[in-house]
Amino acid sequence: MAHALVSEFFAAPYLQDGRLARALLLEKQTNQGIYVTCPNGPVSYGCQMFLDWIVERSSQMRQA
Repeated sequence: MAHALVSEFFAAPYLQDGRLARALLLEKQTNQGIYVTCPNGPVSYGCQMFLDWIVERSSQMRQA
């Protein structure tokens, strides 16, 4: 089982249709940005695919 700390903005549709479930009933309000860190060296294919997806998804949500 994997866990992630993400913005509800991104998670909401997945929570609503059951593809994701809350691990904790904890919410934190913040106006801070979201940052991605990668180890030194070339970015793996999987990591790059994730980064591309999250950028695309955030662009779509901002336009809605």
